[in-house]
Amino acid sequence: MSLTEVSTYDVVKKQSMLKFKAFSKVFTALIIAQIIAMLFSAGGAGSFGGSTDLISYQFYYVTGDLVFIFTLMWLLPFLMA
Repeated sequence: MSLTEVSTYDVVKKQSMLKFKAFSKVFTALIIAQIIAMLFSAGGAGSFGGSTDLISYQFYYVTGDLVFIFTLMWLLPFLMA
């Protein structure tokens, strides 16, 4: 039994920071993989448009498919271990 009373919040905060420091390189690799995926998907997944005599319009749409795929590729070595 301890003489000092520790709150659950303090314990969770301390453990979370320790885990984050221990796995900081893993999180950094994930962030880099997602940034690369966002750069690849910046061109858009598709587009459509049209025009009249006075106006022309073009719409580009993007999806998060590449970010999801790159995240799965990042996760693959951890699943194989």
